[in-house]
Amino acid sequence: MKYTVNHRLGFALAACFYLLVPAFAAAAATGPEPVAPITDQPTQDWKPGKVVWMDLVTGDLRRAGAFYQAVFGWNIAYSKDGTFADVRYENQPVATLSQYEDDQVPDGQARWLVSISVDDVKMAVELVSAAGGKVLEWPVELAGRGRYALVEDSRGAMFMLLHATEGDPPDEPSSSNQWLWAELWTENPAEDAAFYERVIGYSSSIVKDNSGDEILVLGRDQLARSSVVPIQLEGVKPNWLPYLRIADMEATVRVLEKSGGQVLAGPMTDSEGSTVAVVADPTGGVFAIQQRGELK
Repeated sequence: MKYTVNHRLGFALAACFYLLVPAFAAAAATGPEPVAPITDQPTQDWKPGKVVWMDLVTGDLRRAGAFYQAVFGWNIAYSKDGTFADVRYENQPVATLSQYEDDQVPDGQARWLVSISVDDVKMAVELVSAAGGKVLEWPVELAGRGRYALVEDSRGAMFMLLHATEGDPPDEPSSSNQWLWAELWTENPAEDAAFYERVIGYSSSIVKDNSGDEILVLGRDQLARSSVVPIQLEGVKPNWLPYLRIADMEATVRVLEKSGGQVLAGPMTDSEGSTVAVVADPTGGVFAIQQRGELK
């Protein structure tokens, strides 16, 4: 999917995708106060290859929290020490927001990080290194969450490996204001797919949409888990882009901009009737919003 770019803000999107230093890991390690589990109830069921969680690391936690609450109706529960917040929507876990200090990362840029479920974090980290990736933080236990590691793939796209203590969320259709999908933007989709096949155990396949465009999909256990596409905008480095499902693009964009957010690309409608835009929160966290055709 090619995006129509708001060129006035294009530089901001490029900056938000630049590689950031491992200080994100320090911000995510929120101290003795445990973060909430990624499931409402323990499942004790793990789904390797599934994108099971999203973390926003930001230099202004309160501003980010106010934005997501106003735009998407998320319930933001701040920790006692003010270093992170657990996020829920309609009583379901959605994300964690974490605070970092401005001097910990270049330009103070916020970032959404995807977490991919694995059976064995230590083994997955070893595979990352063997496949040409980089380990930014070695496996560590995070109270309330599970065992995780922060890594980069062979082209520098950052993501997290996670084995959740209480199991992974069930495979259920997403509703409005919840995460829908994750997409890897990269310079060479086929080569990068091979990296994730080796590390995560994915199988890759080419799927054609209604317009005939080919999409490289990563899956495991006969379930599609994410897609890999060529970088859509000039100056953007390889990165994971999370998609949030919404019910009304026009209304969401109106509230998003009123609340300090920016539309960086789009909105555009694809051949299947879905409308997509790439946006940023007021602290710089970039993500996509998608109105599915059946929700119109």
